[in-house]
Amino acid sequence: MTPTLPAIPGTYGLILWLPHDTRARIGRLGTYDFPAGWYAYWGSAHGPGGLAARIRHHVNLTTRPHWHFDFLRPHGQIKAVLFTLHPDDLECLWVQRALTFPNANVPAQGFGNQDCRQRCPAHLLYFGTHLNLDDLATHVKASTTVHLD
Repeated sequence: MTPTLPAIPGTYGLILWLPHDTRARIGRLGTYDFPAGWYAYWGSAHGPGGLAARIRHHVNLTTRPHWHFDFLRPHGQIKAVLFTLHPDDLECLWVQRALTFPNANVPAQGFGNQDCRQRCPAHLLYFGTHLNLDDLATHVKASTTVHLD
């Protein structure tokens, strides 16, 4: 199911449930072990089609992976999307806030932060097997949450 989102710029967080421990090759970044549980991938969409196009790309499985998340995506289910329509790129701010959330840690150094200007350790965070999504959304100050199931 693809959520209906506006075709304008914004910042998003994809909430992924990984049902099993998974070993995955993440493009040129390398091969990593990802434990089962909840993940959040933080990004921004400022290109053509804005949030609608970027989220559609990530929700639908792709045969031609482009972003690091595309390599992990087939192993789990996106359960929610957090987003804001703010015109500024807030993904690093959201990563920094999410890193202070209980049980947050970095499962793969450098994941998703190729163009990061804030020196984030990664734009993918792991939260273990229990996550209160509403609390996470409030913590990072996302303005909207769309649940996909």
